[in-house]
Amino acid sequence: MTKTIFSLLLTVIYIFLPFMFPFSPLQMMPVSTLTVGIPSFFLVLRASSARPANRMLENILDNALPASLVIVIGVMYSQAAGALFGLTTQETSTMCVFMIGMVGYFLLLRLSKPYSRGIWMMIILLGAGIVLTFAYLGGPFALESLLNRNALFCLPMIYGSYHLFKLLCGVNRKVRKLWDERKEEM
Repeated sequence: MTKTIFSLLLTVIYIFLPFMFPFSPLQMMPVSTLTVGIPSFFLVLRASSARPANRMLENILDNALPASLVIVIGVMYSQAAGALFGLTTQETSTMCVFMIGMVGYFLLLRLSKPYSRGIWMMIILLGAGIVLTFAYLGGPFALESLLNRNALFCLPMIYGSYHLFKLLCGVNRKVRKLWDERKEEM
C-alpha cells in the first residue's frame, strides 16, 4: 500500500511542478525487490497460530501512510537539492529512489517484529543488498553510484527520514487513540 499511496501523491504533485517525474519503473525494480518482494515471501512463511485481525485500515494508517508521507517529503528534498546544486536528472532520480529504498527498509524493520535469528539475517542481507545496489550495482537499473558528492545529500536525508518516520508514526498513533476515545464517548 505504501507504494500506491506515495505514487498517487507524487503523481498529483508532479502535475503542477515544472519537473519530470523523478524516477522510472526500471529504477524502482531493485528497491521493490529488496524491500517488498523478497521480505514479503519470507515474512509470510513465518509460523503463526493467531487468527488474522481485521485491521487493514489501521495497518494502512499506522504504517503505509507515514512511510508514504516521508517518501514524498524526501523526494521533494531530493528534487530541490538537484535543482539548487545543479545535479543531473539521473543523480536526482537515484537519490529519490535511494530514499524510497531507505524508508522501505525502515518500514520493513517495523513490520518484521518480532525478530528471530532468520528475520535478522534477512534484514541484514537486504540492507547489504540496498547498499551494494546504490554503491556498485546500479548501472543496469539506470542508477548512479552514491559514492560521490551525492552522499552529502543522502546522509542527512537518511537520518531525517528515519526520525520523521518515527515522529509521524507516533503522531498517527496518538491521533488514532484520541479518535477511538472520542468514538467510545459518543
